[in-house]
Amino acid sequence: MMMNRRIVQLIAGREIRDLLRDRRSVILLIVLPILLYPGIGVIGFLFALSQMDHVSKIGVSGLEHLPTCSAEANADPALIVNNRFAVEFCESAADSAHLEIHHVAPGDPAALADKSIHAWLVIPEDFRAKLAEDSATVEIRNRDGDEISKLATHRLSRVLRSYAGALKKARFARRGLPEDYDVPLVIREPQDAESMVQRASSEVRDQLAKFIPFMLVMWALAGALHPAIDLCAGEKERGTMETLLISPVDRREIVAGKFLAVWFYATLTAWWNLLWMAALCLIGPWLLSRWGGDVEFIRLISLVICFPLTLPMTALFASLALALGAYARSTKEGQYYLLPLFLAVMPLVMLSMAPNADLTLGMSLIPVTGFCLMLQKMIGPTPWAEVLPYFIPMVASLTVCVLAASWWAVRQFHREEVLFRESDNSAIRGWLSSFSDKPTSQ
Repeated sequence: MMMNRRIVQLIAGREIRDLLRDRRSVILLIVLPILLYPGIGVIGFLFALSQMDHVSKIGVSGLEHLPTCSAEANADPALIVNNRFAVEFCESAADSAHLEIHHVAPGDPAALADKSIHAWLVIPEDFRAKLAEDSATVEIRNRDGDEISKLATHRLSRVLRSYAGALKKARFARRGLPEDYDVPLVIREPQDAESMVQRASSEVRDQLAKFIPFMLVMWALAGALHPAIDLCAGEKERGTMETLLISPVDRREIVAGKFLAVWFYATLTAWWNLLWMAALCLIGPWLLSRWGGDVEFIRLISLVICFPLTLPMTALFASLALALGAYARSTKEGQYYLLPLFLAVMPLVMLSMAPNADLTLGMSLIPVTGFCLMLQKMIGPTPWAEVLPYFIPMVASLTVCVLAASWWAVRQFHREEVLFRESDNSAIRGWLSSFSDKPTSQ
């Protein structure tokens, strides 16, 4: 028996209107992202700004034991000039300005303990003598567990490594050796030609390629489960389920109408969150480009392609949530199914985020995992020609799961002991069963 399309559309339209009138669902799934993503963007921007513009206070003991500026040829370079770390040993002049030097008496850890300084550079008295003979040693001290102190230590270590390379070049020059005397193999990496901001943006892009599919799956699941519980378990509580079931409508048409409504709401939720993620991905590079260099997180066309790719995923969650909503006795019981469903989906999402996970034929057939891997490849720098062959297997796998979940949902709506589990009166169930069976034969 074919379903009446007009009836399905009528039921779907009614359910969608009811969902859009529910303030709690609208606030949770529509309004919350408006507050969430700008907050994430502001926090991320402030974090990046604090990392770039934060001034690290470096305490130095034994400053007089360091080499000073000399006019002699091939002399050891000076690490500190005019109470600043020499610019040539920093990545930029701004990086040198962010390292503030404070003179600290030797053997006095009070300045580090009371947070007057963030890191402590200790230079021994025999530094020059050791440097002339063999190799000298300096010591860096910091506060354990202090993130600001760790940042200062990282910046100072980077400067000292650059200074060590300059000392080595000066030593080779004094002995008539080339600068690359101790470098038998030169390795050129793709990141060598990139600026610090460009390298940072590449790392952010790789993280976003995993973060965006994860967020889409979680929001699509939430956008399907809450409406499905309200349309099924909520109708049981409101007493409108009986009115719908005794109407001259086939049970499959009821399920189809409710499925379209839940699918619409889940897709709307996923697309709404995707729009906010796209906005962050466009605004973020513009802000970081102010520190220099062309910055691009992800391709804009990749985000556009993500919109149709979410349709089979939201259809799967809509059918699963509809079956669970029909099985639940009440809205409260339906909420209990939220955590198990999330726990069932989470391992599939985490599998796609594993370091060795790659989009293959076998992985594309795994529900949710194949979808996440597909989105990761589409968002990242992978050529689309390598991704498209796995599109049909991924969609086919999700389609099979959607059909199975839809069959389960239809089966739930044909079982009176499931739809009216809260009632113990068998006469009422029999009356409703006989009443609802007559229209289906018309």
